[in-house]
Amino acid sequence: MENHEHIRKLFDKYISDDLTDAEFDQLLAYVDSAEADGALSRLIQAEVGRRDTAIDSQHIDELTGNVEKRLFAKTRPPKRFIGFRFVAIAASLLVSMTTAWFFLWPTKTEPIDYTSPRDGHATLTLADGTTVELSSEHGGIVVKDGITYPDGSLVMDNEELNMENERPALNSITTPKGGTYSVTLPDGSTVRLNAASTITYPNRFDAHQRKILLEGEAFFDIRPAPEGNVPFVVATKGQEVTVLGTTFNIAAYPDDDAKTTLLTGSVKVESTSENRASVTLRPGEQAVLAAGTFTKRAVALADEVAWLDNRFSFQDKTLEEVLKEVGRWYDLQIHYDGAAPQTIFYGGAPREARLSTILQLLESAEITFDVLEGRRLVITDRRGSDSP
Repeated sequence: MENHEHIRKLFDKYISDDLTDAEFDQLLAYVDSAEADGALSRLIQAEVGRRDTAIDSQHIDELTGNVEKRLFAKTRPPKRFIGFRFVAIAASLLVSMTTAWFFLWPTKTEPIDYTSPRDGHATLTLADGTTVELSSEHGGIVVKDGITYPDGSLVMDNEELNMENERPALNSITTPKGGTYSVTLPDGSTVRLNAASTITYPNRFDAHQRKILLEGEAFFDIRPAPEGNVPFVVATKGQEVTVLGTTFNIAAYPDDDAKTTLLTGSVKVESTSENRASVTLRPGEQAVLAAGTFTKRAVALADEVAWLDNRFSFQDKTLEEVLKEVGRWYDLQIHYDGAAPQTIFYGGAPREARLSTILQLLESAEITFDVLEGRRLVITDRRGSDSP
């Protein structure tokens, strides 16, 4: 209780821009602690209660501007690193309490305070081209005797799937931008697809190999084959990943290098180019395929699979990497008017956050942009300079 009272006093001094550097460090340390979110929410709500019911951009600036100036002044080495947590918490709470208010910039022609496009549904496409819109409420399907949802309700039976054919048929599951979906395959292995991703799989595996195709990103939990030593192969652009039983993540979007990250077990990643380069991963390692060549590196697993917890992780990512992920989730087309700023980010944000929160964080990082019709985000000249 005494600690909360101390934090309240620090917060009041932050609002009035009367914190010493030592007090500011204390407040930042508290914000980064596990107990901070609920208490910070109450403090901000109390401050908002002392103001008008409708919150405008001037009030937002008053409540977040002072801490941004000091936060980024403290983290401005030659190669700038931008942290998100404090500003993200404050901005998201304040935005959620506004009434009929949107972030608008002078050149924007439509309101942009929206979340991910959750009206999209995952789609099942059968070998004959038939498409089925899948229920977003169930969150996944099970492929075994026909296709069902996890609660057992039927999607399609064996007759509709032409299971009597001798040759396995290839079906596919596609997720929309801003959506995820899970698939339990015929061998009991599970695949969780990230946004804007597709897996193509046979309606039954043969006795020698279990193989599926991936475009986009997915997390795999592979079960050993009931028949014994039958490898599981995931084919993506330019590579194949071979496993027996393990958990791993593959990000292989068309506009990016392929990244394979191992959580448990062992996998072999092999290039499909003429050189047939290959690399074997141990838990905590990642293989990055670029121009037919692999680079192996150690990674922080929590950051690589943050999307499984419905979080963005921007840790050590460039602006281009951050905006690729943001664009896939919020269904944005990203364009650059000139060279992309070489800003490096750290921290993250919840994927439930409104786009306006993410854009305010970009502004805090001195990234200038326009949001135009057709969900286009254009990065323009940068405010400020990193020149020596």
